[in-house]
Amino acid sequence: MHPLSDFITGEGLAIPFPDKHFNKIYAIASLHHISSKELRLKFLSEAKRALKPGGLLIVAVWKFYEKKEIFFLLKYTLLELLGMSKLNFYDIFEPRANKTERYYHWFSKKELENLVEQAGFKIIKFGIARNEKAKRRNIFLVAEKSL
Repeated sequence: MHPLSDFITGEGLAIPFPDKHFNKIYAIASLHHISSKELRLKFLSEAKRALKPGGLLIVAVWKFYEKKEIFFLLKYTLLELLGMSKLNFYDIFEPRANKTERYYHWFSKKELENLVEQAGFKIIKFGIARNEKAKRRNIFLVAEKSL
């Protein structure tokens, strides 16, 4: 709780705000945790609905580069090819502290671009954000809702 602010929690697939409410919506390190293309499109549709005309959607998804991440991608791709996985291609479960697994989708730049355009947005900026100190990378884009 903060004395000068009200916080509202909600579901990204059913954003609890009226149509044309926001100037900007941020989806930072979240879209890759949505478990299917259909649900990712539903989230983007909800974001579009809640944005004002000309509003901006700012998205960042993880860009993978470490050996362990590539290992998991190869493992789940092989399981999918053998019909032994309930996941889609480029979907991964990664062990977390030997207690649970974390789901994420391995986006390519082109796939993210196509998904956002399919949802009806116009991409105005696109690239890779780097944190050199931690050697982390994210694919990012800024997209506009049509007027």
